[in-house]
Amino acid sequence: MKNNISVFSECANCGACYNICPTNAIDVIGNGLFYELKVDSDKCIGCGKCITVCPINTPEKHQSIISAIGGFSKNSTMVKKSSSGGAFSVFAEYVLSNNGIVFGAAFNENSRYVEIKSTDEVPLDKLIRSKYVESEVGDSFIRVKQQLDNSRLVLFCGCPCQVAGLKRFLEKDYDNLITCDFSCGGLPSHKIYNDYLDELENKFNSKVGFVNFRPKTYGWETYAIKVEFENGREYNSLSLLDPFFVGFIHKHYTVRENCLTCRFADNHYADIILADFWLYRKFSSLQKGNGLSLVIINSNKAEKLFNIVKEKFEFENLELEKAVYNIKKPNYTEEFNINRKIFLDTYQKIGLSAINDYLPKRFSKLKIIFKNTIKKILKR
Repeated sequence: MKNNISVFSECANCGACYNICPTNAIDVIGNGLFYELKVDSDKCIGCGKCITVCPINTPEKHQSIISAIGGFSKNSTMVKKSSSGGAFSVFAEYVLSNNGIVFGAAFNENSRYVEIKSTDEVPLDKLIRSKYVESEVGDSFIRVKQQLDNSRLVLFCGCPCQVAGLKRFLEKDYDNLITCDFSCGGLPSHKIYNDYLDELENKFNSKVGFVNFRPKTYGWETYAIKVEFENGREYNSLSLLDPFFVGFIHKHYTVRENCLTCRFADNHYADIILADFWLYRKFSSLQKGNGLSLVIINSNKAEKLFNIVKEKFEFENLELEKAVYNIKKPNYTEEFNINRKIFLDTYQKIGLSAINDYLPKRFSKLKIIFKNTIKKILKR
């Protein structure tokens, strides 16, 4: 067997090996439930670069948290568009105002797939908001390096594993690179997501135009989804009643295997770690408004940047020990792992119907709808 990543069973699909391969021998295959890497043995020269660059195979300690703040952007329009308090947009707008470039996750034209794109390709609006689907990194690391070598200021935002992969690929720290990741709940299957959209398109007799996983229809603290169709119709649902959300947020059965034992949940490589500030009531006087961000500063570079842009924030400094409540390893039980395997095996046979047993029954469904309709009215 050649000296390449095919010898490893664990993979986060972080993109490092794909980008570093000198002969383009590594492909990302999307035929199964999750993206998988495949090595073309005819192209592979056995250099081993893919093995040494892999942040799972050769882990390093990077996390060095300095401080944390809770707050939101003073740009109310951007907060409404964002999933939480619009913190990412503040950092992104600073970079763009300095002739920089921002890389992040964006839906493709019909919201079917998530890819790492840059603001040279798409407007910033396409990069904000959560996309709860495993993404394709493509050659974005190569493009990031090109921009850095051209002395351009770069902000890269991705999953913790993707930022780890980028940092390992670059092999050195660039002064003009700012990295940002987030408290990640795992990456759901792109295949299940597409099956879900297929079912909605059949129901609404139209192609999907746009998907918003966090529309704030019922307020920031209530997960919901909004899907717009080309024929002008809309699908709106609370997460508790939506099959894709139930499989992901409420059961966690649809995330990648590697996410269940994530190596980066408590070892972030990024300069800035973002999250929803869910526990604001416990140790903050902030009001939730249309969303609150938790911003964790993980490098001196990030601390300097925040001091530059802090006038754009309404914020509070937080006690570090309390603020890092979400920086921890996942802890799934053996029972969970067994039930997840049963679910995925069933899904392979019968598709989305496998989620039906986890959706609320009629009476519970009516209670949920009634409660959140009242919330929606009060919000208005």
